[in-house]
Amino acid sequence: MAERSLPFDGGSGGVVTEEDWLHLTKSWQDDGVITDSPSSSDLTVYSDAEAGKLYVRPGRANVRGFHYFLDSVMEVGFSANTDPNNTRADLVVLKLDRGANRITVVVKEGTPSATPTPPLISRSDLAPELPLARTLVPPNSAFVPSGSPNVLDIREFVGKRIRLAESDASLPVGSIFFKQSDGRFYGKGPDSSAPFAVGDIAPGNTILACTSTTRPSTPAVPTYIYETDTKQTLVWNGTAWTALASGGSSAQLKSKSADQTVTAAADDTALTLPMASGAGQYIVEGQIVYRMAAATTSCQLALKFPSTINTWYTFAAEYHGSANTTLARTTSITSPQSGWITFGGPAASTTYSLEFKGVLRQIDAAAGNFVVSYVNPPASMTIIKGSFLKIEKV
Repeated sequence: MAERSLPFDGGSGGVVTEEDWLHLTKSWQDDGVITDSPSSSDLTVYSDAEAGKLYVRPGRANVRGFHYFLDSVMEVGFSANTDPNNTRADLVVLKLDRGANRITVVVKEGTPSATPTPPLISRSDLAPELPLARTLVPPNSAFVPSGSPNVLDIREFVGKRIRLAESDASLPVGSIFFKQSDGRFYGKGPDSSAPFAVGDIAPGNTILACTSTTRPSTPAVPTYIYETDTKQTLVWNGTAWTALASGGSSAQLKSKSADQTVTAAADDTALTLPMASGAGQYIVEGQIVYRMAAATTSCQLALKFPSTINTWYTFAAEYHGSANTTLARTTSITSPQSGWITFGGPAASTTYSLEFKGVLRQIDAAAGNFVVSYVNPPASMTIIKGSFLKIEKV
């Protein structure tokens, strides 16, 4: 067994072979075209619809730590497609040939087909290839028509270093920088909009994990977040955060993750859901599982909502175990705090379940919250883990 370390100015590490160089440098940078912007013309391929001719614009690239440089437009050739019925998909690549000690532009020709696919790209260290373009040669043709989709840009690019900066003003598109004043990483997008915080993610991409108090302050549309404290997924629509259920529906669901003792009138922050502004209709349902230390008739449940809600209809029922013990009634609630639902007169230290369902009509309401609130609770009332609130805009 032999150990090697390099490079040094003497000993076994004093001689660095081509193989050593490849393994040493390929970890420094990704294979790719070297450019400040993916919209640049560096090493782009184009066609002038000439027989057997394509052209590659100047540029630089990195392939396994070996550098490629093209200083002017270069012509590359390909053979005619002699199939009378089918199109051929070719691949234009930069190919590292370690035996010949060079990197060259190569056209890899495919097989004509009714659904043509280009040849595979080699990713091996022995003969790695960097894709530049996919081209289509029509049946019985010796030329590639100009423009997309006949010439498709599939360049890959080297990665970007993370920079230390307070602004993206002088940075190229695609840059990632660390802003020391607020301790966050930012990325510069392809337009003139403000840089997005890495983790906030550019519009339409990954979901950011945050809490209800650390939401992005200047999100793009649409930005998606998952709140670890409320267990909600929300999307920024340009004016408000709107909760989403899986599949992108407008349903919102929150449940209690632990038992909670309530000793004074209070809103239940664990059973609070946001409502966006504007007209609409909501289906509402919930279940409060509770236990009281002593029998009482004073405790009531209030369902609060934005002040411009038009009308609320609900069905409420109290259950003891699996049997309906005391009440079932319909209640109309027309203002934010008039929706009292009496808990009934439960026995001491007995677990009950209060369920409610209904429809909420909203006419040009301002944004706000739908809240479960407890009114005049006894000295010791416990809301049991699993109690939930759900609303869905329909």
